[in-house]
Amino acid sequence: MAHNHTHGSPYSRLTERLNRFPQGAPASKLLFDILKILMTEKEAGLMAQLPIKPFRAKQAAEIWKLPENEAHKILDELAERAILVDIEQNGEQIYAVPPPMAGFFEFSLMRVREDIDQKTLSELFLQYISVEEDFMKDLVCGGDTQMGRIFPQEPQIPDEYALHVLDHERATNVIETASHIGISMCYCRHKALHNGTACDAPMDICMTFNTTAATLIKHGHARQVDISECKDLLQQAYDHDLVQFGENAQRKANFICNELGLDTITMGSTMAAAMELYEKGTVNKDDVGYELKFGSTDALIALVEATAYRKGFGNELAEGSFRMASK
Repeated sequence: MAHNHTHGSPYSRLTERLNRFPQGAPASKLLFDILKILMTEKEAGLMAQLPIKPFRAKQAAEIWKLPENEAHKILDELAERAILVDIEQNGEQIYAVPPPMAGFFEFSLMRVREDIDQKTLSELFLQYISVEEDFMKDLVCGGDTQMGRIFPQEPQIPDEYALHVLDHERATNVIETASHIGISMCYCRHKALHNGTACDAPMDICMTFNTTAATLIKHGHARQVDISECKDLLQQAYDHDLVQFGENAQRKANFICNELGLDTITMGSTMAAAMELYEKGTVNKDDVGYELKFGSTDALIALVEATAYRKGFGNELAEGSFRMASK
């Protein structure tokens, strides 16, 4: 793939930064053309310097060597365009760089926008994701654990088999347990519309949940709905024979890993090591602050958040499995 002319450019450095995520983006001229539509060269250079983990405006200002109020303004502008996500935590604004997909690739087509050329962007996405294939193969097929999974169509499950479908396998459970629910234009069908392959399925039916939904709603990339309306839209999806494809997590563990900039593979190994130490009695509830048992999704989520923000026992885990075990 010809991209030598961009070697060392801000877009190239940003690509290297994005590829620190488990869901990266193979470098190619198409990728650089996509990034050029989404952001300026200066913005790409700034983005390339941002931390993997969530950060505050003060940290960005120090990295960029800018006054904090100026850094804050740049970050808010990027969040307004859904290139960054901003999360309010304890009254404080936290920023994070989302992966390309599921992330700012989709966000760019989740509403009609006049500030970017969505037709050209759709054509580039089609070529980069569906024709070149390297990106999609790595995203969907890379690694031992896939990032996504298909949800069963609940109305089609016979009563005698209903008990065999666990709560986390049901789309309705995702809806019922979400802190925020946002509805946007379907990225896939919006892209298809610009490429002349639109279908008759509903366009405004893409669902996002929890903190991702909160930031998209805040900046006008999603419309906030309640549980009842979201379930009605799910029924519309069933009626149009649409498949529900979502994140491959029992709850929001991987979602949090990705959102907080943690490597899911390394974090998974570290959590497993911590749980084994707990089972063997090497660490106990007083050390951790809660029961750290295998199979407990509540403990898993708490552990991910504690590690990301280096709180309590999570500060030990943030050093990695080897350093933790060495202590």
